[in-house]
Amino acid sequence: MHAFIPDPAGGWSSSVDREEAELLAAVFTELAAALEQEAQREVLDMMGVDLDAGAPRYSDPHPLMFESSFGVDQVSSLQPRETPTDAPDSATGTSTPGPGVNPSENAQTPVQTPQPTAGLSEAELLEQLDFDPLSQRPVPSNPYVAAILRPMSKDPELASELRALTTPDLAGRKAAGMRHVAAALRWCLDQHQPVRVQAQNLSQWVTAINDTRLALGWSLGIEDEARSEEIEQMAQADAASGSYSAYEITLASVYTALSWWLETLLRAVDQRL
Repeated sequence: MHAFIPDPAGGWSSSVDREEAELLAAVFTELAAALEQEAQREVLDMMGVDLDAGAPRYSDPHPLMFESSFGVDQVSSLQPRETPTDAPDSATGTSTPGPGVNPSENAQTPVQTPQPTAGLSEAELLEQLDFDPLSQRPVPSNPYVAAILRPMSKDPELASELRALTTPDLAGRKAAGMRHVAAALRWCLDQHQPVRVQAQNLSQWVTAINDTRLALGWSLGIEDEARSEEIEQMAQADAASGSYSAYEITLASVYTALSWWLETLLRAVDQRL
């Protein structure tokens, strides 16, 4: 992976190795799918429809992601972490670990039987669906998504209302941005071309890379400078030493690489302004 530089043809470009591009595309795609699932869940939940009816909910703590994307086994010392709460951590850009999902939520919920809707007015239909766009909305059950869709207020009640108003659209747009970046990486592989970011897509790239950093940073437990330094050492470790698993090293490597890549992109943007 090379630094972004201003491209003579316009925008900014970076050369990425095949293995790096495939790995990053897989990570962006996996997070996009999780965001899309959250957007769908929010819409149906607002209408009183249980998307997870008849299916077990996420356990506490939530299982780790990206094993298939990394092509490695489950981690050793890096354990599944608890779900973030509504308390944002402005210093690190990640959410503070909280109590997680209530184990009682693992119980299956009976599927609601749809009622006839023919001849109903819009108001009657919404009432039947128990539609309440401003009802209390919990943090996303997927903690990787919760690390991306952080609360917009320190007031829990206001944060819940804002989440109800913004989550479907916001999660959908973030997912679309990640899929755009993943598709661009795969196109560059097929065409044997460097990655190119055009001005009209700059916001999508910056947001997708930073959101992925937030999700990976939560999983790595980055909450202070000391932990950040440890992650840098982890990224350079050898799995054969036994200090860290292949999963941990890959996770840390992707996090540090994306952090550096984003920094070079922003620096290249400043050079062109």
